[in-house]
This record gives sequence, C-alpha cells and structure tokens, in this order.
Amino acid sequence: MPDDFPLITLLGEEEMTMAKSMKCAIGTRTVSVDDAIEMRDNAKKRKLDYPDFQCPECGKSVRPHCAGGNACAHFEHLSRNPNCRLSDPAR
Repeated sequence: MPDDFPLITLLGEEEMTMAKSMKCAIGTRTVSVDDAIEMRDNAKKRKLDYPDFQCPECGKSVRPHCAGGNACAHFEHLSRNPNCRLSDPAR
C-alpha cells in the first residue's frame, strides 16, 4: 500500500478530536480522498454508479466528503461501525 498520503489525520478539539480517513480502497487499489471525489463527480456527470469505496480498516462502504467549514476532505462510513476507529462515533 503506497504511503504517499496519510491514512488518517487527527482533527483539532473544535472538531471533536477524531480520526478521519484520508484514503479508501476500491478493490485492491488504494485511492486518496481527492481522487475519490473526482471519481464520484465524474460518475455523477456521466450518470454512472459510483465506485464501491471501502474503509481501509474494516472494509465497510464509505463515501468521500469535500473539505468545508473546519473539516478537511475525508471519508465517512455509510453506516456507523462501532468496531472501526475510522468510523464517526454515535452522537
């Protein structure tokens, strides 16, 4: 697995100091959140299904989120996974 971009980043206190994934898996390939956002947007423009983005830790489905407000671009689980450290904790 390439190490040219981080797996996670720890966010500041104002963002609840939680880990957020910066890359995902598509099959055996690893992609950055920026590449995944581009893939998602291209699929949407062409009216195609999105790739099956998967969490690199637990393998569950995730979706890419653009940067905005105080948050950097990251992946988020489609359904919370309490057994994965990259999943958003229940509020």
